[in-house]
Amino acid sequence: MTKKYKLAVLVSHPILYQSSFFKKLDQQPKIDLMVYFCGDFNIEKDNYALKGYKYKFLKNFSPHPHNSFFGQMNLGIIKELFSERYDAVLVHGYARFTCWLAFLGAFITRTPILLKGVTTITQRRSIWAELSGKLILFPLFKIFSAFLTVGTMNKSYYKSYGVPDSKMFFVPYSVDNDFFSKKYKKLSLKKKQLKKEEGLNPNLPIILHVSNLLSIKRPLDLLKAFQPLQNKAQLVFVGEGTERKKIELYVKEHNLKNIFFVGFKNRQELPIYYVIADIFVLPSASETWGAVINEAMNFKLPIITTDNVGSAPDLIKNGENGYIYKVGDITALSKHLLRLLKNPKLIKKMGEKSYEIIYKWNFDKDVEGIIKAMDYIL
Repeated sequence: MTKKYKLAVLVSHPILYQSSFFKKLDQQPKIDLMVYFCGDFNIEKDNYALKGYKYKFLKNFSPHPHNSFFGQMNLGIIKELFSERYDAVLVHGYARFTCWLAFLGAFITRTPILLKGVTTITQRRSIWAELSGKLILFPLFKIFSAFLTVGTMNKSYYKSYGVPDSKMFFVPYSVDNDFFSKKYKKLSLKKKQLKKEEGLNPNLPIILHVSNLLSIKRPLDLLKAFQPLQNKAQLVFVGEGTERKKIELYVKEHNLKNIFFVGFKNRQELPIYYVIADIFVLPSASETWGAVINEAMNFKLPIITTDNVGSAPDLIKNGENGYIYKVGDITALSKHLLRLLKNPKLIKKMGEKSYEIIYKWNFDKDVEGIIKAMDYIL
């Protein structure tokens, strides 16, 4: 009988897409999984995010907002590591106090630590960040047994702190491809009908943007790039945020047309907008990864994004399934959009390439990477 690795995973709170991955990981004959949650906020009403694997909620003693460094103070993680004696603990990042409690507990119990984060080297720009890297991260990274890299830019970040290739294992930043591909197959034949139901012109192509509409996402760049193309396509913004009023004001002041705001949409509603879209754009100034790109590629969409989006080097093959442009270059973005709008066959070809790429960027690869890391440290 194959010996199972006893693995603890520490995460902030239940997230629906992660539940599918935890379920798949728990099904592996070499893994005995336990997931620890630091908080119970944002749980889906049907609790689907908690099905298919073992989990435990740790008591949070913090009086601070949950999204701050001291917002999670789950002292129980130390007790769990003492009593359960795991073969390893997988910690997501180091931006919460509880992560450091887990590091302390693992150090005391001599439990190997697997680190998984999404930080990229493009984010480390300030003098303070450089200094903190030298004073904190260099020694911190030496205590970790293995690093789970989500992509090229994430791996480069760890290498810049002296992490050797031998300690890094590829665990790609994936979404639930099965869920989205099933939605695509179910909805794609009704594309024109869905456009009509959403109040859109069924005969005009759609450019789609999905985000929380913050300034760092630069949605106004997309609007300005679309401005000279407003008679050739429709632009749909999915999401809510501080930039929405600015965008709406710009639309009104410049008397623009074929622009639609549909507000926030949950995981069950989003597939409709991916299906009716023809091109997906993420013009962010900075993005650790950009999971919406993974999602859009499951719907066979060409992708246009910037050189500061973490997933770009891995998921976008420039000129094959989309385009990568320099942050803030609105002229370049507009030219890429026009090139696609003038050539529907190119849109289709690039969309097929997107699906070919993302099909292989999946949870199976994640499981494979984690098992390789466990084999290595044990």
